[in-house]
Amino acid sequence: ATGAVMAGLVYQFARILYSQQASSELQMTRLIGRSAEVSVAIPSNGVGQVSVSLAGERTEHVARSKDGRAVARGTEVVITALRGDSVVVEVRT
Repeated sequence: ATGAVMAGLVYQFARILYSQQASSELQMTRLIGRSAEVSVAIPSNGVGQVSVSLAGERTEHVARSKDGRAVARGTEVVITALRGDSVVVEVRT
């Protein structure tokens, strides 16, 4: 009887944890069109890093420039697309 009660408690706890999960893919799509700042310079045809605020939280993402040009640290950019686990950015004009 004790085992059945404990199993029920563990099941309820697992259900609560499962319901709290969020899809990171869904969150990533919300980045498109957002302004960001280059925190690690993006070399020509290479990858760097951008910092973006979303829902009051600041996150860092691996980034590539849309046209393959180098982008200096501190430059204001716009996220235009997602490519795998990185974002594609272009310099804000």
